[in-house]
Amino acid sequence: WWMEMTGGWFHDDDIIDEIGKLHDISQELYEEDFTISPGDILFVADEESFFWTVEQVNSYNGANLHSLNTQQRAINRAGVRYDLCYWPDLLEKEMDDYKVYVFLNTYYLTEEKREFIETRLKRDGKVLLWQYAPGYVTPTGFSLESMAELTGIGLRSDSGSLKSRFATLGEGSEEALRGLLEGVEGQTVGLGLVPALQRFYVDDPAAQALAHYDDGRVAAAVKQTDSYTSIYVGHPSGLIPQFIANVVSCGGGHTYVEPGDMFMYHRDDFIVMHGVEGGRRLLRLPFEARVTELLKGEVLADKASEIPLE
Repeated sequence: WWMEMTGGWFHDDDIIDEIGKLHDISQELYEEDFTISPGDILFVADEESFFWTVEQVNSYNGANLHSLNTQQRAINRAGVRYDLCYWPDLLEKEMDDYKVYVFLNTYYLTEEKREFIETRLKRDGKVLLWQYAPGYVTPTGFSLESMAELTGIGLRSDSGSLKSRFATLGEGSEEALRGLLEGVEGQTVGLGLVPALQRFYVDDPAAQALAHYDDGRVAAAVKQTDSYTSIYVGHPSGLIPQFIANVVSCGGGHTYVEPGDMFMYHRDDFIVMHGVEGGRRLLRLPFEARVTELLKGEVLADKASEIPLE
């Protein structure tokens, strides 16, 4: 289960001992009964999108590389409980009970997919987040109208740069807008890579701007309806950890740790964390629990919802 690619890193007794501990812990966890509850946010990946896009090998230009690969850095550092699925899972398992859905690279939709979104997801105050070119490819050609119908947000296209920044709030900004932009005002959208791709921008007076391209056009926006909230992000890897946490909070979800460190929580009884930098952290659970640090076998809290960590 471990691969050494450098010819020397694993030639160390302490490292091998640590790997041994991880192996024993994983074996014990595997043998225990466990449950997996849905996370607060579901990322939806479309495998068939590779048929509808030009994906350049060994190049940073591909939209799928940005949406599915690059964004893992943000998704795994957002401090939220998330799940990821492919479109067939979403349909076959009728996964309509999440608070927030992020469509990473859904550039072409069948009628079955569109119907599922319209009838099962656009309801109950859910938050639907779309990236780059949702629904742009249709059986009869490229269509901005198809994108607008899917997202509920008017969009246009040109050949401008995708470099963009989150907006700065004004005094009269609505509460929802403030929540989405908390901690990200003025920051660069995405993770520093700007692909050379066709550009889409928001052209909808009813949508509120979340980000702008360098030339002032709206790069991301939110639009609230009576039944759901729609968020559009024009950059294919436009998510950063804090913005993901903000979107989860907008949907009524929970942030377990401040965005920044690696955080994964899928099994109900097991959390994995990795400190990107040293220091004190606070794990915030939405319930009280007995918390054990498995590497040391140390009980950190017998019954608590807030647990300090080093």
